[in-house]
Amino acid sequence: MRRPSHRPLFTARAAAALSLVGCLEYQTTRPAPSPKAFGYTEVDGQRVHMREMGPPEGTTPAGDVVFLHGYAGGLVSWMFTQPALAKTHRTLSLDLKGFGLTDKAEGDYSLAAEADLVAALMTQRGMQRAHVVAHSWGSAVALELARRHPDRVGKLVLTGGFVYEDQLNGFLRWSKLPVVGEMLYSLFYNAQIEARYTWSYFDPVRFSSAHEFDSLHAFQGNIPGLEAAALAVLRGMDLDALRPAFAQTQHPTLLVWGREDRVSPPPYGERLAAELPHARLVVLERCGHNVMIERRGTYEQLVAEFLAP
Repeated sequence: MRRPSHRPLFTARAAAALSLVGCLEYQTTRPAPSPKAFGYTEVDGQRVHMREMGPPEGTTPAGDVVFLHGYAGGLVSWMFTQPALAKTHRTLSLDLKGFGLTDKAEGDYSLAAEADLVAALMTQRGMQRAHVVAHSWGSAVALELARRHPDRVGKLVLTGGFVYEDQLNGFLRWSKLPVVGEMLYSLFYNAQIEARYTWSYFDPVRFSSAHEFDSLHAFQGNIPGLEAAALAVLRGMDLDALRPAFAQTQHPTLLVWGREDRVSPPPYGERLAAELPHARLVVLERCGHNVMIERRGTYEQLVAEFLAP
């Protein structure tokens, strides 16, 4: 006698279990300020984690510079570049909406919202116009900032830019789907730290350790609303809508890429250089996606020379 199949029952139970796993919650109450923070400020009712640095007292700044990190990153991405540029410029970095220690309440996480947050923070800190140095997805925020607030932006430095829809990998494309994204992010977002980190370097052994991964897991695991906000950022990442603005971008632009960048391979830099009217592309050898860390000295020199008055 043939055994009855329990597949439908199993499927229903599995679906129910996955739906519970996939429930993501935004930050419902504001946590106590983290002792790891550089500083906080309120912008339009949102607490923003930021870092300000400037030249030595009595020195006239050579201009203002704003730093924008990449997807799943934070202002710590600029731990070397910001202090180096702060020797001559007044500088400002921040955790963009959805990441780091900036608030993660339910709301608008589109590129436009990110750009408007940057512009509002600049106004609050007395920066009427600033050069913008960006990394990866932060380059899309920088280009949106230049489109929405062109008079607020001086020069652009876009590093390993992630600005095209076809740069999204399979995981990110699937995550844009309703329900599927909630399941994937609840299960894997914090579990992929090692993979994302090592994939970003040409020589990851030099820049990674088990202790560092443990610290990253502990840090992200204690941030309420992180997965929900990061998923909202992904779904607000309408890069196809941004692309028509490239041809109208009149800001002088330096593109810096790593030859071995696997997140955003150099052909994307070549494409962007062809679409931006005033762009110059520099490709650094033996370097992955995190150019500002892996080729620190060369990168800082390139940026300083480009931003010089």
